[in-house]
Amino acid sequence: VGQAVESLMNMDRPEDTRVNSETSLTAKLTEGLALKFSYKLNYDAKPVEGYSKADQTGLLTVVTSVF
Repeated sequence: VGQAVESLMNMDRPEDTRVNSETSLTAKLTEGLALKFSYKLNYDAKPVEGYSKADQTGLLTVVTSVF
């Protein structure tokens, strides 16, 4: 299980803040193979006109290890 959060603030305009978050779960299948399920959320308090404030992404990643 993993969690990472990053906050980016515009020092000239504090109301223009961005937050990036990723939550993940890795399941080991064999000694050298695993699956990683991730959910990413990117939030922009002041997006470019025509775009939403939040972008969401679901990911499935195959992880291999050779050592």
